[in-house]
Amino acid sequence: MSLCLSNILLRYFSKATKPLTDIPSPPSWPLVGHAHLFTNRGPYSFERLPEAVADLTEKYGPIFRLKLGPQDMIVTTDAENTCTMFRNEGMYPQRPAFPALYHLRKKEFGSVGLTPSNGKEWHHFRPAVNPLLKPATLKPYLSLLEEVASDFVDYIERNVLTCRTLFDISSHLSKFSVEAVSVVCPGIKYSVLSPSPTAEAMKIVDANQAFLDGLYQTLMGAPLWKVWKTKPYLQIEHAHQIFYDSLKDELDVVRTKHASGSLKDSPIMEHLFSCPNLTVKDQFIVAMELFTGAIDATVTTMTMLLHYLANNKKCQEVAYENAKADNFRFFTACIKETLRLSPTSVANGRILPADAVIGGYLIPAGKFVTSFHPVMGLSEKYFRDPHKFRPERWLKEDETEKSHPFASLPFGFGSRMCPGKRFAELEMTILLKAILKKYELKDDGNPAPIEMVVRMNRIPNRKVNVRFVPRS
Repeated sequence: MSLCLSNILLRYFSKATKPLTDIPSPPSWPLVGHAHLFTNRGPYSFERLPEAVADLTEKYGPIFRLKLGPQDMIVTTDAENTCTMFRNEGMYPQRPAFPALYHLRKKEFGSVGLTPSNGKEWHHFRPAVNPLLKPATLKPYLSLLEEVASDFVDYIERNVLTCRTLFDISSHLSKFSVEAVSVVCPGIKYSVLSPSPTAEAMKIVDANQAFLDGLYQTLMGAPLWKVWKTKPYLQIEHAHQIFYDSLKDELDVVRTKHASGSLKDSPIMEHLFSCPNLTVKDQFIVAMELFTGAIDATVTTMTMLLHYLANNKKCQEVAYENAKADNFRFFTACIKETLRLSPTSVANGRILPADAVIGGYLIPAGKFVTSFHPVMGLSEKYFRDPHKFRPERWLKEDETEKSHPFASLPFGFGSRMCPGKRFAELEMTILLKAILKKYELKDDGNPAPIEMVVRMNRIPNRKVNVRFVPRS
């Protein structure tokens, strides 16, 4: 009742607002909308979508409309508009789904999980991952993560090549990330970093990339997978089978431990298997999401963080001194700064459950609003020297830098924010400490700039190489 009244008041008594049709928009074509702007003959490409949005912001302002095929969206690059979007997300935050993933999981597993679901279905799964956001829940994993970080330091020493360089650092960090997340879910360490890793463990690393590639292709291409199993759909299906085969036996062991009351040292899995509303199939899908969701973004962020430190001797020395003192505040600032400069997610978006006034325009219920934090993160409007790596801007002592809290939201916001935020930050902090205590980071001398391109998430446009020089 109150929601309906709110809509009526917005529509008829907010005279200062302008209608949806007044929102500026580039010239569109019939049927395809603005998709022609992203073809070979157009000025933009989907792999550089944030750069396209930045250019369109210059032309049309911080709020404009884009229609890409059937998807009509209101785009904003304004932090206050972003705040308003999140404040109006409702009890069950909705975003565009992943239809191919939803279809596959429903058909093959009888459960869909958090990622492709919306509404009450999403709310059914969310309580299972809430403990990840509580720092106290992660404390039992500290020593295990330190052990994995130590494994990676040993791995570096075994694998550095010419000039003590790890070539394509992301490929190596993928192994670290798989081993790190395995101590949390399923709660049994996968020894991917050992001198002789199992073939099964290595399959997971490859399957995760294939899964993301397939997911991206099903989103960007025509939905032909609804008619027959296309190559991208088969990629998702094959990757899911690998995840299933890899996790099933371990989860059965963990479930048996839970039944006998001997799972107290693994609070996240203990909580998952204690959720009364989840079926066994639900528990498996959530476990799969916990496992795979923690790999890709962490790898990219850590890759770029090591790159930035290798190219900034002053920041690296401050981080090294903090590592020796077990003071991690500067580490946290380095992670935030990396995610401001090179966020892995493309945007944050919500489908409005009710009418809302955003940027002075009345946006009707059901419309998709999306905020591009990669654009805001590089804007002089919100950050001084936005293209410079300056972690100190995130420290409270720097009173000259107080950015808008919604200008850089790499993990999202609200009840649908990334549940793995704290784990990812902890994982990266522990690894960075272990690396800096033993090595000085140096650039490989490649002058080619590193930029971010969109696949499923954003990744570097070229391989990143880092030199690891032992500290004397």
